[in-house]
Order: sequence, then C-alpha cells, then structure tokens
Amino acid sequence: MRIWQKLAAGVLVAVLVLWTVVLYVADRSERSLRARIEGESESFATALIDEVDRRTLVRVAEWSAYVRSEEVQRRLRESNEAFAALPDRERHIAETERRWDEASTELIDDPLSADLRARLEVHTKIAEYPIYPEVFLTNGFGVNIAQSGRTSDYLQSDEPWWNAAWEDGLFVGDVRIDESAGVRSTAICLRVDAQDGEKLGVLKVVLDISDVQALLAARARDDVRICLLTSDAQVVYDSRNPKRTEPANGTAAFGELLARSERDRVGSSEQSDVES
Repeated sequence: MRIWQKLAAGVLVAVLVLWTVVLYVADRSERSLRARIEGESESFATALIDEVDRRTLVRVAEWSAYVRSEEVQRRLRESNEAFAALPDRERHIAETERRWDEASTELIDDPLSADLRARLEVHTKIAEYPIYPEVFLTNGFGVNIAQSGRTSDYLQSDEPWWNAAWEDGLFVGDVRIDESAGVRSTAICLRVDAQDGEKLGVLKVVLDISDVQALLAARARDDVRICLLTSDAQVVYDSRNPKRTEPANGTAAFGELLARSERDRVGSSEQSDVES
C-alpha cells in the first residue's frame, strides 16, 4: 500500500496518475539485446517514479496536516454556516466577483491568508525558491476564504479540479509550464474533511516541480532519455532539452517507440503460439 493511501483514507487514486516518465533507450541492436535493455529501463523507470511519488507524498502529508488544524476547520465551519444562511448566495457571489479586485485585497489581509503566506515564506527560505507559487482555501460552496495572493476568480466550484477534489478527496493536476517564467508546476487539491467525515472545503496548492526536474536530470544518462509527459502526451521536461520553455507534442517523438513495442509484443505472442 502506498503511503498516500494511509494519509488520505478512502482516496484510491494514484498521486502521479497523470505523470508519465518515458525512457527512450538509444540502442538499436537485435531484439534480444533490446528486450534486455528495455527490461532494465522499465525497472529504472519504476524506481524513478517511486522516488518522485515519495517526494510528492511529503507535500500531500504536509498540507493534509495543515487542513486538519483546529483554526482551519473552525474557519471553514463558520464560513459554511454563514453561506448557508445567505438569502441569495448567487447574487452575493456575482457581486463579489464584480468587485473582486477590491474584495481580493480584503481577503489577502485576512489573518488566515497571512498565516498561509508565512508558511510559504518558510518553505521558500528552505528550498531557496518559491516552491509553492500559490495556495488558497475554499469553503464548501467553492468560494475563497483564504489565499496567499490574488486569484483570478472568487468562485472555484465551477472548475474541474475543484469538483474532482470535492468528490474524490484528492486531485493532482497535469504539469504545466509558465512560458513567461519557464516554471513547471502542478496542482495538488485536497478536500478538507471534519473528523466526523463532513466535507468542509477544498485546498489548492500549486507546486513548483523544480526538485523533480533536478531528480530527473540527475538520473539521466547518455544512453537514456528521460521525459516528463502530461496525460495528453505533451512533453514538459526532456533531459535532452532541459531548458525547454514550452510544451512539445510527445506523440510524434515517441510514436515510433510505442509502435515498435506493440509490434514486438504481437510478434512474441505469435511466436509463443507457434511453439505451443
């Protein structure tokens, strides 16, 4: 059982389900040698993914502990009760969205927002870079109640990540590239549950994956190409081009490898049928 399953009971999804590490072995010799190399590469990839997984679990555990704190849970309960009592929630949300520039500034000054920023400052000092570019907390109705900085919207419950976290307990997004800054990040979204199981809200943490990039770069070899792909086959990290600042289509780059693997699989199956 993976550690994250113990940290987020009942959430039976892989933390890195949307991350794929592809290893391309630059050897084009005969099939038996290639099969041995590919077998070794599969073990190498598994070990690498496990290590990335462990690093991510540390982040999930850290923020899971944070949302279980008495202050966070108290503030969420108060916000949910206040929202439930509103005579016209839709109107309130629309009005807040309309004046979001002003309302967002007011929210940033909230003590819980200040606590979030203080936590991020500590992490930035330790990591020597802003490991968490953005963190914010929503109540059970999907509106922000605390944020480290200004967000684009007040209402989050119309976002796929919010609904996925609300339903499943945990959502980890695809890796994205900020083309202007060249920063790669992913979103870790946790549902906040009370001890009695009541759903209280959702926390979204944007994680800069520079430490993962450093790990991949350290594990790369002359005969091995390591790429980090999104679920739609966009290459966001390539050990042969580590300074890439925009995604590339991985389908073309790895289509030949995937097709060759499929041909070998079919060929091996046919050979087994003949021998039997």
